[in-house]
Amino acid sequence: MIKLKKKQMKNYIKYFYAVLFLISVVACEDEDKDPFPSSNYEEDGGVLRTITGKANEVDIADIENSIITIEVEAEAFTDQDLIESMDVYVEFRDTFVDEDQETPDTIDDEDISKAEVLLTTIDISEFTEGPNQLPRYELNIPAPDAIDALNLNDDLESVDGGDIFRVRLALNLSNGETYSVDNVTNNVTGIFFDSPFSYDANVICGYSENFLVGSYQMDWISGVFPAFGVTQTFASREVEIIANSGTSRTIVETTYLVPFDFTGPLDFDLICGKIIVPIQELGGGVTCDQITTLSGGTVSQLNSGTFDITGTDDSSFSMIIIDAVDPAGCGVGPYEVVLQFTKL
Repeated sequence: MIKLKKKQMKNYIKYFYAVLFLISVVACEDEDKDPFPSSNYEEDGGVLRTITGKANEVDIADIENSIITIEVEAEAFTDQDLIESMDVYVEFRDTFVDEDQETPDTIDDEDISKAEVLLTTIDISEFTEGPNQLPRYELNIPAPDAIDALNLNDDLESVDGGDIFRVRLALNLSNGETYSVDNVTNNVTGIFFDSPFSYDANVICGYSENFLVGSYQMDWISGVFPAFGVTQTFASREVEIIANSGTSRTIVETTYLVPFDFTGPLDFDLICGKIIVPIQELGGGVTCDQITTLSGGTVSQLNSGTFDITGTDDSSFSMIIIDAVDPAGCGVGPYEVVLQFTKL
């Protein structure tokens, strides 16, 4: 018989040595892999190691002052004199395209993605020596410069929260070799060399951390977990919302799956008038016979809750969650839950 259970911490110590053994085997195998499959690694390999640049944002309400900043450290493994220059490319990805006209706003019906273009080339002479005696460069790309290069100005009204400005770097060596994300392996782009060559700047609408926080009445509107006699997916109750950043919020505690009344936090993001719920464990983590944890989130920006995009009125907002994204062996499929929040 399948039973709903609150997820419990388990003792994994007995697997510790087995995992260590597997890691050591994989590590030894990876040492033999050439991270530069297109060339002779020992003679002409090179990377652009990330110093900063993994948390860039473009504020749609303040494009003029939005800057994409990436600092890298250049290294050629056998001869630093081989390093010649760094190419900087930029592209735009429209992640919110209403191809089926599901929303009444027609500005989202067209895909305004822009193909990659070369923005600039930085000569090695413009790099400065870093603490590791390797050349470093801090790249600052004003959002208007990227928009101009991409010929995106005429489509700015269709740029939406969640869209992406992607910056790609390429390291040019004097022997004719060029290294970027398209011709290196995960050994280079991953944690060991930390040289991804590609960086995303997400389009956001910046909001004050005092906006949409405090005490709210959370009302369950619709959506019932279709098993085990559940009467409501969430209990209607007073909740407290806190800010983690300008765009990230957490409901400190919710009551999930009435009448079982599992409790746990609920995270959500403010994306330019849309409430986006990341995939997460609801109710603190609930399982069916300890198989897999139930999880919920927002599947599409086209089907999300809403709030005041201007960031001035936080008296109420709505939330749509697709629950049981991972059905966890409970024998149910994903279903929609609608919640309404009113400030107290």
